[in-house]
Amino acid sequence: MLKKPLHIALFLILLATFFYLTTGNQWFEKKATKSSKNNIPSDVSLYKNKDGRQWSIPKGDYDFMITSGMKKYPKFLSGKVDPTDVQVGDTQKMEIVVADSVPVTSAVARIQTDNGVKAVPLKLVSSKVLSDDYFKNQKYLVDGNDRLVINDGKNAITDLVDSLVKKARAQALVQYTFQGKWIVSDTHRETYRTTFVATNKNGDSNSYVIAWSDPCLFDVNGTLGGNCTYATGVDGVDGLNMNLGTYSINLTGSSAVLGFNNGKSITIGSGSIGSSANPITGGAKVLQTDLYYTDNDGDWYAPSIAMRTTGGAGTIRVKDSLTTNYSGVTTNLDCYDSNANVHPGQSSYFYTPSGQLGSNDYDYDCSGTISKGFGKAGAPSVKYTELYTQNSNLYCAITGMPIYPSSYNCGTQITPIDPNYYWYTSAGVCANNTSPGLQGTIYDVCK
Repeated sequence: MLKKPLHIALFLILLATFFYLTTGNQWFEKKATKSSKNNIPSDVSLYKNKDGRQWSIPKGDYDFMITSGMKKYPKFLSGKVDPTDVQVGDTQKMEIVVADSVPVTSAVARIQTDNGVKAVPLKLVSSKVLSDDYFKNQKYLVDGNDRLVINDGKNAITDLVDSLVKKARAQALVQYTFQGKWIVSDTHRETYRTTFVATNKNGDSNSYVIAWSDPCLFDVNGTLGGNCTYATGVDGVDGLNMNLGTYSINLTGSSAVLGFNNGKSITIGSGSIGSSANPITGGAKVLQTDLYYTDNDGDWYAPSIAMRTTGGAGTIRVKDSLTTNYSGVTTNLDCYDSNANVHPGQSSYFYTPSGQLGSNDYDYDCSGTISKGFGKAGAPSVKYTELYTQNSNLYCAITGMPIYPSSYNCGTQITPIDPNYYWYTSAGVCANNTSPGLQGTIYDVCK
């Protein structure tokens, strides 16, 4: 009587084992997934701040480690915001861990949203001596020169860890954990910043800022211009040393990368780097790597300031490009990355349309409007200029002034080149030659 049920049970166990081996443990792990549109992770929300800049925020919690120097106390070690992307009425929980040789007596989170600032007091929930493992398990350390060091476990890193441990022991550092929560009362579509402030018994204070809605901006010297955060993509400086000054960078998402070149350095100074400590979003990292822009047509201008860490065909080093993201300058973007003659600052004239907006588009200088028609270059002693049409009128290619056929004795269309174009000689007589390279000079009209 029991054989049949036993056979069924054995079959179900074998089936479950096979299913686990073929699918792995994906049922039990939450993984960051990517949507099909623009490779934006599906666990990230996109917004635009008041400056019109797009910013991103992870939808889950942000469990982070903080890399900073050992000069200013209380020193921020780690924290957690759960969840990060909240709506009005949601409850948001926060935790911050700090270290000091003097008792830390208070901590507060100041949350700036679209219409105001909310101060949330945090409660001390635990304290203990800072362990040696804190330094040993850090992905990133700061040496005696305030420079970031990637913890790769090599001998030099071991020596640095030992020195940091000895310094912490000598200072008798204690770590303090504060927690708190609030009910969200405002939106954060344009402005979202969380500032943690910790104060010790002596009245010394230190702060740590997560500027959720502020993208990172570096100046031409590689110095960070303000607190910033990003959840996806690559940022950093290429060909320069990076200096954080007094600001914080937070890498909140699974694909966020902060890049700097081999042979270059990141000076932490009084600033800090926060990176995800959550295994689910643990892909965020600081890399020593070259940085590239996309440049498919090879004109040294990039169509966007989105960086990447892989080079090859269709790319250009950020440091070599004529497009820059320094100080937020984006005016040098390539408006059409399929024609090397089309780019900002183009001053040459071309007979054929650029191609980006169709057969009647002569926007070769990326001005955004069809403001010029460009003529084919001729012999050095002859200046060829082409008239072009816009709104059924004729325009001079150089001055941009309208020219009407009725103003001249000759308004004959030249065919079969293009019935929409007219050419005139200096005497106001129609050019009779139909060759595109011999369409007659226009000294009287286009000076």
